[in-house]
Amino acid sequence: MKMKYSTYLLLMALFAFSCQHDEPAQQGTAQFSFSKISSPDKGGRKQTDDIPDGASLIVSLTKSNGDSVFTWRKIALLKIGENFITSPLPLIQGNYIITDFLIVNANDSVLFVAPKAGSPLASLVKKTIPLTFSVGANAVANVTVEVVDASHQAPEDFGYASFGVKVVQTSGIAVSAFIATNNGHLKLTQARVFVLHGQDTLLSKKLTASVNNLYWTHQQTERYSLVIIKDGYGRYEKEFEFDSLAMELHGTPLTVVLNPALTLRWSKSIPTTAHNVDPFTYDPNPNFAPQIELGNSPNAKIRIDWGDGSHDDYLFPNGFYIDAIGPHMYAILGHNYVDVTKRYFVSITGDVGAIKYFGLDTSAKVDTMSFANVPALEMFSTLSWEYAGTGIDFSHNPNLTILNLRAGSGIGGLTTIDISKNPKLMAIDIQEDNFNTPTMDKFIDDLYASVVQYNKHGGSLNIRYTWYPGNATGLVGPPSSEKLNKLLSLIHNYGWTVTPYH
Repeated sequence: MKMKYSTYLLLMALFAFSCQHDEPAQQGTAQFSFSKISSPDKGGRKQTDDIPDGASLIVSLTKSNGDSVFTWRKIALLKIGENFITSPLPLIQGNYIITDFLIVNANDSVLFVAPKAGSPLASLVKKTIPLTFSVGANAVANVTVEVVDASHQAPEDFGYASFGVKVVQTSGIAVSAFIATNNGHLKLTQARVFVLHGQDTLLSKKLTASVNNLYWTHQQTERYSLVIIKDGYGRYEKEFEFDSLAMELHGTPLTVVLNPALTLRWSKSIPTTAHNVDPFTYDPNPNFAPQIELGNSPNAKIRIDWGDGSHDDYLFPNGFYIDAIGPHMYAILGHNYVDVTKRYFVSITGDVGAIKYFGLDTSAKVDTMSFANVPALEMFSTLSWEYAGTGIDFSHNPNLTILNLRAGSGIGGLTTIDISKNPKLMAIDIQEDNFNTPTMDKFIDDLYASVVQYNKHGGSLNIRYTWYPGNATGLVGPPSSEKLNKLLSLIHNYGWTVTPYH
């Protein structure tokens, strides 16, 4: 009797959960205390004179890479003699950063606060927030933070806009993400998770290939959105109320299967007021409308999630057909400050395995692209774009025949373009200004090896720069003198047309 799909996922997640907890060498703990309570009239009073029973610590932690561990989490304070300390908090060994540190009473009124760097009260303490500490394996990190009496002080004096934030509950949810392998089995995977409340991002965290515990500031009956993204896979989103989801999960992890997709991440930097903005770069109309062209098999269905809460569904007609999807209008008005950068994760799901042609025309800056789950891709073309990524990988597209890279951004960041596994690639047009010589040399090496291995005759390679004033060479790279010999071999031995060489 076959195991049900959902039960299979749950067992895998629970197995990962148990394995995670069977590795005490990777675990440590942290205890928090506070000292030097500063006040104009407190003198040398004891902590127990100023901290009532039922008081708690409110703390926010991130990892050293910026990933949030939890935000505004409440931890009970234990009275030890004349001082207070928290109970040990389990943490994976590593480096952490304290970004908020407040002492509150039983009614959540703020009593003492650790000042943030640059705030008016920062000079009263030796070490301000953010504060870094480390947790070792099977060890307790005792972290002491200096705080200042918050009575008769404004939140701004400590570097806060307000203290009116509801503290996080000690409960949370556990999440695991899965993808399918080539043989159809499921495996745990890494991804990025967000918890959103309206337009506010409450949590941003990297999911490991395991069970991940999520904590954030929440109200039991408020509606939230859980979003998971991973390059090459469709965007997952689930709306929920905390209590309802916790009851549904009943202590087990939420298991999410990510669907294969063609994905892009793009961003748009927009100066939204004319104040102190260079008049030569100021864009009074910051909206942008990218267009994607797709060619697919007959009757194929695809969905484009534009990353702004909207999507388009498309059914391809009979016969191979190339059609433009969009242009999709991103409206980015309404800001009253300068240099807003909006980022979007765009995913194309459905019959992506049958996509044969991909074209792109956008004024946005493309940060990443993933064609790992588009094996039928035959043609790739860009009309106008800026590519900010370090590489483009076509190693999963064995049917790629035509490659057009045009109108580059000039940022010089492209260091790799993988065409090492494209035996059908015969027509290449590179008009980019962000190909340096090492990048171009590696590209020529891979192309030459493929031509020789598969005995490909009669192809074409155009490697001119996109023209712009002041361009001296007119050549991509340009290639090193050593690689010119391989280009000449393509011409004389394999009948390739290589422009501008003869």
